[in-house]
Amino acid sequence: FLCTTSSMMDISELSIEWLATLYPAYCSYKAIKNRDNVAHLRWLKYWVCYAFFVFITTLADYFLFWVPFYFLAKTAVLLILIFNDTWVNRLYATIVHPTLHQNENNIEAAISNAQTGAVHAAKTVGSKVMTGSQTYIQQLFILFTSDVGKNSEDDGEEENNEDGYQVNHTNKNDDDDDSSDDSDYSRTNKRD
Repeated sequence: FLCTTSSMMDISELSIEWLATLYPAYCSYKAIKNRDNVAHLRWLKYWVCYAFFVFITTLADYFLFWVPFYFLAKTAVLLILIFNDTWVNRLYATIVHPTLHQNENNIEAAISNAQTGAVHAAKTVGSKVMTGSQTYIQQLFILFTSDVGKNSEDDGEEENNEDGYQVNHTNKNDDDDDSSDDSDYSRTNKRD
């Protein structure tokens, strides 16, 4: 069983991503549990830097995947962020915080527009789904009732009762008729 370099890289990258999320998540849990404000601040900074790192590397992966040792450099940066408080503080103070602070109004506007657009899209899609399902149910109902109506018309039989009245056993669908008996009676001559 031979693994290609690409598949080994995928496994290694997945392992690093797990380490970059699961270990800090556990440390964040412990900080919350122990009500340690210093740890809260450290892991909040980590998560902000990690999100920034993922955003940058997601874009960079398309262009820099061919650069020698690119994956190794990404791994080294993640490991440093996880295990070295000094680097997290330095990265946050010199790059992340100034960038977010400078673009805070634009980010807030983009988030607001995205929320408004998402709500509008959800309402539009929901409305179309409801209208479509309502139309589908109506078509099924029409199809079902038309089949039932055809079957009942075919089953109608005519016979004469003992008084000489012809009885048609088809159902009337006349809402204006308040009679409880739906049979159609007409006088016939028994000799016919």
